[in-house]
Amino acid sequence: MNQQPSFKPLCARVVPSLLCALAALVAHSHAQAAPVAKPEVRSTLIASSATQVLDVALVRVTGETHDAILLLRGDGVELTAAKAEQAPRPASSVAIPPPRVTVRDLRGRLAIRQWPRFDVYLPGRSCNGVFSPQLTLTCQDNNDPWPLGSSLLADDELEARFPFTRNFFDGELSGRLDTVKVAPFYAAAHWHGSTPAASLWLLTGIDGHVRSLTAATATATKEFASTGWGSDITRVTSHCGAGEQLLVTAAADGAQPDSVQAVELTGDNSHPIAPPLSMPGPITTLWPDAVGQSAIAVVRNLKTGAYDAYRLEVACDR
Repeated sequence: MNQQPSFKPLCARVVPSLLCALAALVAHSHAQAAPVAKPEVRSTLIASSATQVLDVALVRVTGETHDAILLLRGDGVELTAAKAEQAPRPASSVAIPPPRVTVRDLRGRLAIRQWPRFDVYLPGRSCNGVFSPQLTLTCQDNNDPWPLGSSLLADDELEARFPFTRNFFDGELSGRLDTVKVAPFYAAAHWHGSTPAASLWLLTGIDGHVRSLTAATATATKEFASTGWGSDITRVTSHCGAGEQLLVTAAADGAQPDSVQAVELTGDNSHPIAPPLSMPGPITTLWPDAVGQSAIAVVRNLKTGAYDAYRLEVACDR
């Protein structure tokens, strides 16, 4: 009687070899894999000025391959080369008429609109301009509300009135929603959230409290749990964590170096996702860019006395 050939010896030799090969491959892949990078707040210096800068915006001018920047000062707007560019452009500027009254702690906002238009907001005054092919600006006295979010994001169309005798918003909100009144506040940021119900506006009150406003209805505010936040706040997007973060300043006075920390929200609570980024002085301006990807911070450098403008972003790619 013929016997069927047995495959057991063959399997006994082959299968362990495959297992060993797979184990070696897995071990090699673990050895080669880079450690998971933790999120961090990164800064890039884009401008520095000996005189006060209220806001900065990166723009692209017709016929140029390098970024330019708009600098907003209390007495005008300047178009010049970004700090890091290798091919600087000649600076051009336009004047803004003096304010009706002297304002303590002057604040301002540059809002980039459909290219190449931009708006300027100052206490008691607003301006409309273009930055290409040449810089022009037209201003008028008024009490128009200021945009609070990224100027090119439809979801961020919330505005607030800024009294020309103060350095904070009076709490009257308008925009996509009916006009509502909240407590006066210094700054605001829009946390978009994963659902409409989770979408909140956070307001840093002049009384030191942070309040949340439901973005969908804007009908109620409540105290928000925050620890050690300063008066400035804004929102950025990234490839880290929840995909969006709030950048908040520390609770420091104007005579000390400031810091910026990235936090995320879970319900009515916040938690940091990165160590604080130390800055060379107090932050005098913190606004989101036009599309909400990064933020612009102006710092009064305590060592040099200059006003340094930084682009801030959250990254986790190293």
